[in-house]
Amino acid sequence: MKDPSSLHDIRDSFIVAFFQHGSDQPGAS
Repeated sequence: MKDPSSLHDIRDSFIVAFFQHGSDQPGAS
């Protein structure tokens, strides 16, 4: 089991990337 800090960092990075992608195309959704 990896450290919770690593999982949190990965999850945070994924969320940030998801938000950035959505922000890149506001009319995509």
